[in-house]
Amino acid sequence: MRKTLLVLAGVLALLVSLLAAAPYLFKDKALAYLRTAVNEKLRTRADFSDINISLFRSFPNLSVGVDRLWVMEAPGFSGDTLLSAKRIDLVLDIMKAIRGDYEVTAIRVESPRISARINKEGLPNWDIMAEDSSRLPLEESRSLVLD
Repeated sequence: MRKTLLVLAGVLALLVSLLAAAPYLFKDKALAYLRTAVNEKLRTRADFSDINISLFRSFPNLSVGVDRLWVMEAPGFSGDTLLSAKRIDLVLDIMKAIRGDYEVTAIRVESPRISARINKEGLPNWDIMAEDSSRLPLEESRSLVLD
């Protein structure tokens, strides 16, 4: 009986240590992927200094943190910073994330600075998303939500 408990305790310790080490093992890959993915989706530039992935910060969910994030204004504006934050944490449902369905359950922002403006032509500086042919026009997406 004692040997069985020791083996189970060892297996449990191994699983916990693998869960703790997994974010560090894939950190460089995740950092490069996130940087590329964010800048492909924007018509402007964005960058951050570091990414932190944790299974313990928001247990039982997955927490993805981005440190020192900044996003530039839309093209045609003065090139000032649209958004900056000391840290942004996204909390994801871990079971859905494993299946590839990323559902954000919470967003935490530390020290945000947002500079939202509209120019003389009536265009907002926060219109920074790149065109995506798979997205519906705003009028169609509103009618789908309301119906």
